[in-house]
Amino acid sequence: MTQPPRRRTTQPGPGERAARTIALRAARTLAASIRTECDAIDAATDDPTIRAAVARIRDALDKPPA
Repeated sequence: MTQPPRRRTTQPGPGERAARTIALRAARTLAASIRTECDAIDAATDDPTIRAAVARIRDALDKPPA
């Protein structure tokens, strides 16, 4: 007779925690780079359409992940 599948523990293992930490750091670094580019684009243009698009990007970066 086969054994039932093992249930997942409620606590993540050390490898999973490390992977989440690495992913979170990478996401924060990417968001910071995008914000820097938004600042450069915003400073370089007077076009209200482009500025509105940059503002939407910044708003999306400031929202918590879904």
